[in-house]
Amino acid sequence: MLAGDVKKAKELMDESVSRFPEFARGHVLRALVCEAFQDYDEALKSFQTALKFEEMAVALAGLGHLYGLMGKPKLALSTLERLAELHKKGEIAYLSERSPCLCRSRPDGEVD
Repeated sequence: MLAGDVKKAKELMDESVSRFPEFARGHVLRALVCEAFQDYDEALKSFQTALKFEEMAVALAGLGHLYGLMGKPKLALSTLERLAELHKKGEIAYLSERSPCLCRSRPDGEVD
């Protein structure tokens, strides 16, 4: 993120989504920057906004990861299952086999 200048990255992404509000990838990048600041509520809003405009793998994977960070494993799992569903339909070309495992990291294998 701009060679470690996260504050500048956030300023630029805020400006970007303000100027181009329907550019889904801009919202994804803003979400990632907000996540780096541990501003999970803003990151969530940005991922959700991106997905309103375009259901893309990077946004779903990021949202699933964010739900995991927020301690919401059921939401994380359902989001990552949607990602797997899109892959199975051939709507996305690549899916890491680790994605569904991100929210199944409890030693007992249970999901909260």
